[in-house]
Amino acid sequence: FKANHPILHRNHELVPLDDRRAKALLKQKEKIYCPEYASGPFVILSTLYEEQQTNHILSLNEARLKKLAQPRCRANLYDRQARGRTAFSCIEKLVDEHYIRKESIPGQPEDRVKYSLLPKGEKIAKLCLQFELAVLKVLKNPSMISDKPSPANGGNSHLLVIDSREDKAFAERLMDTCQSKGVPFLHKDLPAGDY
Repeated sequence: FKANHPILHRNHELVPLDDRRAKALLKQKEKIYCPEYASGPFVILSTLYEEQQTNHILSLNEARLKKLAQPRCRANLYDRQARGRTAFSCIEKLVDEHYIRKESIPGQPEDRVKYSLLPKGEKIAKLCLQFELAVLKVLKNPSMISDKPSPANGGNSHLLVIDSREDKAFAERLMDTCQSKGVPFLHKDLPAGDY
């Protein structure tokens, strides 16, 4: 079997894929890292990039990074999931792969650790944020949301009901986010047990 690809041509000669020259050339091609939308790596990269571009903040500590990234993430950045890891645990891999720099001073507490984008991570983070903004633009379809106020929730068009029997830490973060964004919410026992 021979491949007809420009990278495998040498002096107009087709090179078999099992040839050591072809294998070496194919290994040289760098894999492009592309995090999945709304995953831990995606939201961490896009949050760091957005803060860098809009607020001129070059690094964030773990608590601030989690707080800003959590609304964008489909997984929980705080609480341990399967195998005792959080969605934030991916930051170790991002540091190891030189997408993010972990800044710490020896002898200082862990809450003083800060994270910032490296040039390699900045390129991907920019694409992540652009993709996220494009998705949000599409999702802001006014025909899907009713803007008619409802007397049942104080004249607001939406009311978020949070089950008081669910994960306490997550419910508290959700209520905190609702308060800061001005979203009306109700915290009570729900028979279904869902948010």
